Amino acid sequence: AEYMGGAIVLAEDTRGGGLRLEPATLDAYGKAVGAAVAALQSESIATLLTLRNSQRFVARLSQSLHSRLLSAAKLEAEVAGLDARRAEANETMARNRAALTKCIDAVVVLKAHLEAAIGERFKGRRVVVAGE
Repeated sequence: AEYMGGAIVLAEDTRGGGLRLEPATLDAYGKAVGAAVAALQSESIATLLTLRNSQRFVARLSQSLHSRLLSAAKLEAEVAGLDARRAEANETMARNRAALTKCIDAVVVLKAHLEAAIGERFKGRRVVVAGE
């Protein structure tokens, strides 16, 4: 390669004209080659080349994916079980909430009767029992 008048001559043909590349074109080609080399060195290309050349790697990868699918299925089943338990717990809380409300209402009534009964023993004075 020679530098001749602002262009680089890469090779001479039989007519003596040669192939001329401008420096900007040469820089563009250099950047394109650099990008191609970087792409070939990427992890995804390395994995694809390994897949193509190694049956053991493919078998290992297949087994790994299969075990992940089994784990996912187990987790989905566990989630379904937990959803059922959550629904059961919500139903139990709803039943208990109704029973608790009835108990609180009964305690309020009994407290009022107790305060009235104790008040009669203390000459009609007002008695307040703290708490519910």
